[in-house]
Amino acid sequence: MTTRHLACALATLAFLTSAARSEESLEELKARLQKNWEPWKGCEPGSWFQTRSKSKTGTSDTETETRQTLVSRDEKGLTVETRTVKRKTDEQGDEVVEFGDPTNSTIPAAQQLTYENLKELPREAVEVEGKKIDCRVIELEYVYKYPQPVAGQTEWRTKMTCWISPVVKEMGGIVKTEGDSDNQGMMGAQSFDMKMVAAGKEVKIGDATVKCSVYKYGNSTGKEEMTSAGELWMSEDVPFGYAKMKMQSNYGVGASKMHMEMETEITGMEIVKAKTE
Repeated sequence: MTTRHLACALATLAFLTSAARSEESLEELKARLQKNWEPWKGCEPGSWFQTRSKSKTGTSDTETETRQTLVSRDEKGLTVETRTVKRKTDEQGDEVVEFGDPTNSTIPAAQQLTYENLKELPREAVEVEGKKIDCRVIELEYVYKYPQPVAGQTEWRTKMTCWISPVVKEMGGIVKTEGDSDNQGMMGAQSFDMKMVAAGKEVKIGDATVKCSVYKYGNSTGKEEMTSAGELWMSEDVPFGYAKMKMQSNYGVGASKMHMEMETEITGMEIVKAKTE
């Protein structure tokens, strides 16, 4: 799985940031989904978070740590600074943290994800930790617009069904999802599923403790003979919504096969909130 593929997979998960309350109409739900697309939602400039990622591909092991800082927010979008974190031990045996040169990127203000063709299905209960959660079931289609064309494509169109409950805070109230997409110019036909398996799990991030809902997910695609599965620890209290994740992927074309494992966790953060009158 390439970085772009992982980013798209995360977009599938992270951009569904609002749940439908039972009294909402489909148009109200669609408008709220559109309005709440924002990976740094609730954060003001100066907010930062630090992540450590470990990956293993074949006999190659890689570990990286980066810090992302929200620099500015205006009508054009968000400017984010990324620095590599370097750790070493000094002569006294104390850890010294250094940061690499900054790289700035922009998240466009114009939404890259739009929702279409929402349809109400009969309500269903989903069992989580032995308890049944009554869910509103919504069928929809979302379209992710690539900032730049990828393999001749300008968008990723996906049909999905979402089981949503107001008793769940993380993932906008999503308890379960199933979806299919057909992007022949990029990765071929795909299918994926995600389900909440636990709630209220605590994760320590620096001096803070956040509560998470845990989701397990799977993804498969025919064109690259790729399958992946993993676990997401989602929290409303961290930028981008996840405190840590694990993923395993198997993919290859023809006789070429590869296995990859990846773990990412937030190791520190500071959230600057808007000042209130």
